[in-house]
Amino acid sequence: ANLIGCSRAEPGSVESPLAEDLEDFLDREVNECVDQGLTAGAAYVLLPWGGRSIIRHFGRADIENQISVTDSTRFRLASVSKTFIAASVLKIFESGELSLEDPISRFFPSFPNAAYITPYQLLTHTSGLRDWYETSYSTEKTQNWVFGPETHQVLMTMEDPFRFAPGIDHWYSNGGYLLL
Repeated sequence: ANLIGCSRAEPGSVESPLAEDLEDFLDREVNECVDQGLTAGAAYVLLPWGGRSIIRHFGRADIENQISVTDSTRFRLASVSKTFIAASVLKIFESGELSLEDPISRFFPSFPNAAYITPYQLLTHTSGLRDWYETSYSTEKTQNWVFGPETHQVLMTMEDPFRFAPGIDHWYSNGGYLLL
């Protein structure tokens, strides 16, 4: 999946492109990506100031079965979602409901090393937590996960869930964001 970020321009802004120009530009660019095989399919939503919502989809959601991308296609956003998770955690921190230095044992009392892992370490990839695919845990079990409140239990069942002790090194960790 591809994510294209845009900001909404104020009405009457001289420097902002007209919605039609932006729509044409995005259509050309996304079509080119699909045509060149850079992505199988993509979609975007354009919300012009005070105008109608413009929804476009391109290419295939499933190449093998020749299924086109539609309004209801679900894209696997993978690490793109980390930005939104981090922003959500920081909003909770800002509200005073969470300290970034609280141990995660507050939320996951039986998680290994939970008394020594903080939200800050999870956010900054310094918790030492391995990813499930680095261990003997079956990829089949995790390939089509629907992430939910019990997903952390997969990490708890790993034989050796830590690459290093929390807080002493840095290693990119998808598992840490599962806990967040």
